[in-house]
Amino acid sequence: MNELLFLGDFLYDYDTIQKDIFSLSDHIHKNNYAVILNLEGPLKGAQRSPKWSVMSHDKKSMKVLKKLNVLGVSLANNHVLDWGEKGFRELIYNLEKEHIPYFGAGLDIERAYTPQILEIEGLKVCLLGFCWDFYQGVTLDSKSGGVASLKENLVLEKIELMKEKVDRIILVLHWGYEYEKYPLPIHRDFAHRCIDKGADMIIGHHPHIIQVKEVYKNKPIYYSLGNFYFGSRRNEFVNFYLDKTNSSRYGLGVIWNPTSEEISEIFFDSKSHCTEITKTIKIDDISEIPLEDYNTFFKNNRTSNKAPSLYIDRPIQNKFKVFKRNIKSNLRKYFICILVEFGLFESFKKWMSEFML
Repeated sequence: MNELLFLGDFLYDYDTIQKDIFSLSDHIHKNNYAVILNLEGPLKGAQRSPKWSVMSHDKKSMKVLKKLNVLGVSLANNHVLDWGEKGFRELIYNLEKEHIPYFGAGLDIERAYTPQILEIEGLKVCLLGFCWDFYQGVTLDSKSGGVASLKENLVLEKIELMKEKVDRIILVLHWGYEYEKYPLPIHRDFAHRCIDKGADMIIGHHPHIIQVKEVYKNKPIYYSLGNFYFGSRRNEFVNFYLDKTNSSRYGLGVIWNPTSEEISEIFFDSKSHCTEITKTIKIDDISEIPLEDYNTFFKNNRTSNKAPSLYIDRPIQNKFKVFKRNIKSNLRKYFICILVEFGLFESFKKWMSEFML
């Protein structure tokens, strides 16, 4: 193995191994790729979190990860605590039982921030995972652990610490907004600072679509790889189009050689509950857009306006926007708790889905 294949969001809720998994596995093993992906969600626990959408894997997912030659999974995402501490602990237990390394979360703070170190062709490659704590449901405390939070100073400190110990540093970040084609200005600025500090590549997840990419100081930044494999929920994404090439049914795989640092790309199409390799999809490159012009560019080109725009060099304004958004999120959380308490949540959710059609 001398190449890593980074894949997007992965959810496996089937209790059997689906046919398309065999085809994907054959391609991965034929090319001798070692896979790193975002494991979106825990195993199902006793108590669901008070969120509109919760996710969980079947235990069969562990066998599927092995079949896909997964060498490591990032748990730094906003769904890994969807079924409380019990679901999270069950996930960790099964990953360790199957000898599948993980990073970006853990049962205590120290483990959550511990990187995964790979040795490839004599090089030490460090994988660091973080989740933007803008999302509801991301918690971390000394007793039960949780998700590594994307706090800028902490991330930069980790890069500084690890660059003296390893040869390559890869950041795997869960950030941005769903169905937004472009990275937030504050995230693009932060990505550049991570490269300046010593990161060699940045891989992003969460928006459920393939976002733009760029090369900064000869280092690649992929802001979102989109969905790789989303189990029985794949059909929900088929009808969601932003344009013909940027639907959430598509996913991007990034093939990276740590020795030469050469990169190539592979694309996936999930349609009618089947995920397969597809033809090349054009990805916009924002490398030539100066950072000082990006606030204006983002404002004029947003593809999703449900969440606040957070601009470079506007810290007070950004904090106020996040504060307002958190108030709304907490009110929504309490409303969902009441519906769940009285057994009305699923009926209400179904009614809302029909109402929005």
